Amino acid sequence: MYVVTPGYQSAMGIRLLRGRLLDDRDANNAPFVALINQKMADDLWPGQDPLGKRIAFPGREGQARVWRSIAGVVADVKQYGLDRQDNMQFYLTEDQFPFQSGSLVVRAKNEPAPLAPMVRDQVRSLDGSLAVYNLGTMDQLLSDSMSLRRLSMALLDLFAAVAVLLAAVGIYSVISYSVTQRTHEIGIRMALGAKRGDVLRLVLAEGMAPAAIGGAVGLLGSVALTRFIGSLLFGVSPTDAGVLALILAVLSIVALVACYVPARRATRTDPMIALRYE
Repeated sequence: MYVVTPGYQSAMGIRLLRGRLLDDRDANNAPFVALINQKMADDLWPGQDPLGKRIAFPGREGQARVWRSIAGVVADVKQYGLDRQDNMQFYLTEDQFPFQSGSLVVRAKNEPAPLAPMVRDQVRSLDGSLAVYNLGTMDQLLSDSMSLRRLSMALLDLFAAVAVLLAAVGIYSVISYSVTQRTHEIGIRMALGAKRGDVLRLVLAEGMAPAAIGGAVGLLGSVALTRFIGSLLFGVSPTDAGVLALILAVLSIVALVACYVPARRATRTDPMIALRYE
């Protein structure tokens, strides 16, 4: 439940989907109304237009339940974390449901942080006994709510970068060693008429074959294991085809570069020196 004053939805950027927002018409002596979110509309009136429907919210202690008409439907809000599922939400006006404490929302056209002292002074000018605390920007609130997730993802990024580096070094080392061991063979091939392009394709093909097999096995393994990191993701499916294709492309490029360097060196082999190679 949110007890708000007119203009709250506009200040917070909450989209109106149907009907109207709460405004100055919704005073204490006016018919009681409420706004609900899309989740509440879908759960209570599936396939129906909730505008004009009536709902009774629990009254305060010793008070009867109050029936309110649905004046509008607004978009769902992530109140307690981006990873939390949407729940039913409704908005009442402060005039029709007085509340003793609350938060002040200020929407700025420019950088909001410098406005904090001005907001504090303005509130104190209205009532010096009011305690103004916990001032901050929406960006700060969002950043704080995702700090633990951001740390987890940063560690995963670091481990992934180290894994890619180790893979590149490993592929380069294996192909380089293979080229060194086959120097005599490469010399014979070039002496018999093999072109540099032929040698380059030969080394690349033999180097990329195990890399392709490893990529396929890794892709299958990642699909099987992504359910363990699904709780760390927001707005992205653990098996998002685009993300998996991008990762596979990056790893393929890393493998290709790691194979190309020793393959390029192999094309510069002097056949006469290679034939004398022991």
